[in-house]
Amino acid sequence: MNKLLLILLIIPWFCFSQQKDFQIWSSLSLEKEVTKKISATFEEEIRFSDNVSRLKKFYSELGVGYKLSKKFDLSVSYRYITQYKTDYSVSPRFYYIMALSWGDKFGRFKIKVRGKYMIKGSRLVTEETMINPMLYYRNLVEVMYNIPKAPLNPFLSYELFVPLNNPYGVFIDGHRTTLGVDLKINKKNTATVYFRNDREANVENPLNAFIFGFGYKLDIN
Repeated sequence: MNKLLLILLIIPWFCFSQQKDFQIWSSLSLEKEVTKKISATFEEEIRFSDNVSRLKKFYSELGVGYKLSKKFDLSVSYRYITQYKTDYSVSPRFYYIMALSWGDKFGRFKIKVRGKYMIKGSRLVTEETMINPMLYYRNLVEVMYNIPKAPLNPFLSYELFVPLNNPYGVFIDGHRTTLGVDLKINKKNTATVYFRNDREANVENPLNAFIFGFGYKLDIN
Protein backbone atom coordinates (compact mmCIF):
# COMPACT_ATOMS: atom_id res chain seq x y z
CA MET A 1 0.00 0.00 0.00
CA ASN A 2 2.82 2.39 0.92
CA LYS A 3 4.64 1.59 -2.35
CA LEU A 4 1.48 2.28 -4.34
CA LEU A 5 1.04 5.64 -2.60
CA LEU A 6 4.67 6.56 -3.36
CA ILE A 7 4.21 5.68 -7.04
CA LEU A 8 1.06 7.80 -7.25
CA LEU A 9 2.93 10.76 -5.78
CA ILE A 10 5.87 10.42 -8.17
CA ILE A 11 3.96 9.79 -11.42
CA PRO A 12 2.75 13.42 -11.91
CA TRP A 13 6.38 14.63 -12.03
CA PHE A 14 7.08 12.46 -15.09
CA CYS A 15 3.73 12.44 -16.90
CA PHE A 16 3.84 16.03 -18.06
CA SER A 17 6.28 17.67 -20.42
CA GLN A 18 8.57 20.02 -18.53
CA GLN A 19 11.36 22.45 -19.31
CA LYS A 20 14.23 21.97 -16.88
CA ASP A 21 16.73 24.73 -16.24
CA PHE A 22 19.58 25.58 -13.88
CA GLN A 23 19.78 29.21 -12.77
CA ILE A 24 21.87 31.42 -10.51
CA TRP A 25 20.37 34.34 -8.57
CA SER A 26 22.40 36.90 -6.63
CA SER A 27 21.17 39.84 -4.56
CA LEU A 28 22.33 42.71 -2.37
CA SER A 29 19.97 44.44 0.07
CA LEU A 30 20.32 47.46 2.33
CA GLU A 31 18.15 48.32 5.33
CA LYS A 32 17.96 51.57 7.26
CA GLU A 33 15.97 52.13 10.45
CA VAL A 34 14.14 55.45 10.17
CA THR A 35 12.31 55.21 13.51
CA LYS A 36 11.70 52.35 15.96
CA LYS A 37 8.76 51.23 13.83
CA ILE A 38 9.64 52.40 10.32
CA SER A 39 12.46 51.11 8.11
CA ALA A 40 13.55 51.72 4.52
CA THR A 41 14.93 48.99 2.26
CA PHE A 42 16.67 48.80 -1.10
CA GLU A 43 17.49 45.61 -2.99
CA GLU A 44 19.10 44.73 -6.28
CA GLU A 45 19.05 41.24 -7.78
CA ILE A 46 20.45 39.68 -10.93
CA ARG A 47 19.33 36.34 -12.40
CA PHE A 48 20.97 34.09 -14.98
CA SER A 49 18.99 31.35 -16.75
CA ASP A 50 19.28 28.79 -19.59
CA ASN A 51 21.81 26.81 -17.55
CA VAL A 52 23.49 30.10 -16.57
CA SER A 53 24.24 30.91 -20.21
CA ARG A 54 22.35 34.22 -20.42
CA LEU A 55 21.17 37.14 -18.31
CA LYS A 56 17.47 36.68 -17.56
CA LYS A 57 16.59 39.76 -15.52
CA PHE A 58 17.88 42.51 -13.30
CA TYR A 59 15.71 44.37 -10.83
CA SER A 60 15.85 47.16 -8.27
CA GLU A 61 13.33 47.39 -5.43
CA LEU A 62 12.71 50.24 -3.02
CA GLY A 63 10.45 49.72 -0.02
CA VAL A 64 9.21 50.92 3.36
CA GLY A 65 8.36 48.66 6.28
CA TYR A 66 6.19 49.37 9.32
CA LYS A 67 6.21 47.29 12.50
CA LEU A 68 2.58 46.88 13.54
CA SER A 69 3.44 44.84 16.65
CA LYS A 70 6.00 42.33 17.92
CA LYS A 71 4.64 39.69 15.56
CA PHE A 72 3.17 41.62 12.61
CA ASP A 73 4.90 43.72 9.94
CA LEU A 74 3.51 45.62 6.96
CA SER A 75 5.55 46.71 3.94
CA VAL A 76 5.04 48.42 0.58
CA SER A 77 7.56 48.55 -2.26
CA TYR A 78 8.15 49.30 -5.93
CA ARG A 79 10.20 46.95 -8.11
CA TYR A 80 11.53 47.90 -11.55
CA ILE A 81 12.61 44.97 -13.71
CA THR A 82 14.77 44.86 -16.81
CA GLN A 83 13.80 41.54 -18.39
CA TYR A 84 15.91 40.11 -21.20
CA LYS A 85 14.33 37.89 -23.84
CA THR A 86 16.05 35.03 -25.67
CA ASP A 87 16.81 37.37 -28.59
CA TYR A 88 18.47 39.76 -26.09
CA SER A 89 15.80 42.42 -26.52
CA VAL A 90 14.66 44.19 -23.36
CA SER A 91 11.18 44.07 -21.83
CA PRO A 92 10.81 46.61 -18.97
CA ARG A 93 8.40 45.55 -16.22
CA PHE A 94 7.40 46.72 -12.77
CA TYR A 95 5.67 45.59 -9.59
CA TYR A 96 3.70 47.42 -6.93
CA ILE A 97 3.91 45.25 -3.82
CA MET A 98 2.19 45.17 -0.43
CA ALA A 99 3.02 42.46 2.11
CA LEU A 100 1.78 41.50 5.57
CA SER A 101 4.03 39.22 7.64
CA TRP A 102 3.60 37.33 10.89
CA GLY A 103 6.47 35.76 12.81
CA ASP A 104 7.02 34.11 16.18
CA LYS A 105 9.65 32.05 18.00
CA PHE A 106 9.13 28.61 19.48
CA GLY A 107 12.30 27.68 21.32
CA ARG A 108 15.06 27.74 18.70
CA PHE A 109 12.55 27.62 15.86
CA LYS A 110 11.13 30.70 14.18
CA ILE A 111 8.03 30.48 12.01
CA LYS A 112 7.14 33.14 9.47
CA VAL A 113 3.98 33.50 7.38
CA ARG A 114 3.75 36.17 4.69
CA GLY A 115 0.98 37.22 2.35
CA LYS A 116 2.08 39.37 -0.58
CA TYR A 117 -0.23 41.23 -2.97
CA MET A 118 1.41 42.29 -6.25
CA ILE A 119 0.40 44.36 -9.26
CA LYS A 120 2.60 43.42 -12.22
CA GLY A 121 2.76 45.67 -15.25
CA SER A 122 4.68 45.94 -18.50
CA ARG A 123 5.54 48.95 -20.64
CA LEU A 124 5.34 46.78 -23.77
CA VAL A 125 2.17 44.78 -24.37
CA THR A 126 3.04 41.47 -26.07
CA GLU A 127 1.49 38.02 -26.21
CA GLU A 128 3.31 37.22 -22.97
CA THR A 129 2.02 40.35 -21.21
CA MET A 130 -1.51 40.56 -22.65
CA ILE A 131 -2.96 40.64 -19.13
CA ASN A 132 -1.66 44.04 -18.18
CA PRO A 133 -1.57 44.67 -15.31
CA MET A 134 -1.46 41.17 -13.80
CA LEU A 135 -2.66 40.80 -10.21
CA TYR A 136 -0.96 38.24 -8.00
CA TYR A 137 -1.21 36.91 -4.48
CA ARG A 138 1.77 35.00 -3.06
CA ASN A 139 1.68 33.11 0.22
CA LEU A 140 4.89 32.03 1.96
CA VAL A 141 5.50 29.80 4.99
CA GLU A 142 9.03 29.58 6.40
CA VAL A 143 10.58 27.64 9.28
CA MET A 144 14.02 28.68 10.54
CA TYR A 145 16.23 27.04 13.17
CA ASN A 146 18.92 28.74 15.25
CA ILE A 147 21.89 26.41 15.79
CA PRO A 148 23.19 26.72 19.39
CA LYS A 149 26.47 28.63 19.75
CA ALA A 150 26.73 29.14 15.99
CA PRO A 151 25.88 32.11 13.70
CA LEU A 152 24.00 29.76 11.37
CA ASN A 153 20.24 29.71 10.82
CA PRO A 154 19.10 27.02 8.35
CA PHE A 155 15.62 27.49 6.91
CA LEU A 156 13.03 25.82 4.73
CA SER A 157 10.24 27.72 2.96
CA TYR A 158 7.38 27.10 0.58
CA GLU A 159 5.62 29.76 -1.52
CA LEU A 160 2.46 29.55 -3.58
CA PHE A 161 1.71 31.82 -6.59
CA VAL A 162 -1.96 32.67 -7.15
CA PRO A 163 -3.02 34.81 -10.16
CA LEU A 164 -6.08 36.90 -9.30
CA ASN A 165 -7.19 38.05 -12.76
CA ASN A 166 -6.22 35.18 -15.04
CA PRO A 167 -8.92 34.96 -17.76
CA TYR A 168 -8.53 31.18 -18.01
CA GLY A 169 -9.60 30.60 -14.42
CA VAL A 170 -6.21 29.32 -13.24
CA PHE A 171 -6.07 29.27 -9.44
CA ILE A 172 -2.37 28.37 -8.97
CA ASP A 173 0.37 28.90 -11.55
CA GLY A 174 3.56 28.38 -9.54
CA HIS A 175 5.27 26.78 -6.55
CA ARG A 176 8.59 27.72 -4.93
CA THR A 177 10.50 25.59 -2.41
CA THR A 178 13.70 26.92 -0.82
CA LEU A 179 16.30 25.31 1.44
CA GLY A 180 19.03 27.61 2.70
CA VAL A 181 21.08 28.99 5.54
CA ASP A 182 21.66 32.48 6.93
CA LEU A 183 25.17 33.27 8.15
CA LYS A 184 25.21 36.19 10.58
CA ILE A 185 28.66 37.70 10.13
CA ASN A 186 28.04 40.43 12.71
CA LYS A 187 25.19 42.68 13.85
CA LYS A 188 25.07 44.52 10.52
CA ASN A 189 26.04 41.89 7.95
CA THR A 190 24.19 38.70 6.98
CA ALA A 191 24.94 36.36 4.08
CA THR A 192 22.45 33.83 2.72
CA VAL A 193 23.07 30.77 0.56
CA TYR A 194 20.15 28.73 -0.75
CA PHE A 195 18.95 26.09 -3.18
CA ARG A 196 15.54 26.71 -4.73
CA ASN A 197 13.09 24.89 -6.96
CA ASP A 198 10.69 27.06 -8.99
CA ARG A 199 7.90 25.14 -10.70
CA GLU A 200 5.27 26.55 -13.04
CA ALA A 201 1.81 24.98 -12.88
CA ASN A 202 -1.29 24.81 -15.08
CA VAL A 203 0.57 25.96 -18.19
CA GLU A 204 1.67 24.12 -21.31
CA ASN A 205 5.25 22.79 -21.04
CA PRO A 206 5.87 24.25 -17.54
CA LEU A 207 9.31 25.43 -16.45
CA ASN A 208 10.98 23.49 -13.63
CA ALA A 209 13.95 25.62 -12.53
CA PHE A 210 16.67 24.55 -10.10
CA ILE A 211 18.34 27.60 -8.60
CA PHE A 212 21.49 28.29 -6.62
CA GLY A 213 21.25 31.64 -4.89
CA PHE A 214 23.40 33.97 -2.83
CA GLY A 215 22.23 37.05 -0.96
CA TYR A 216 23.96 39.67 1.17
CA LYS A 217 22.13 41.99 3.56
CA LEU A 218 23.69 45.08 5.10
CA ASP A 219 22.20 47.09 7.96
CA ILE A 220 23.34 50.68 7.37
CA ASN A 221 22.22 52.15 10.71
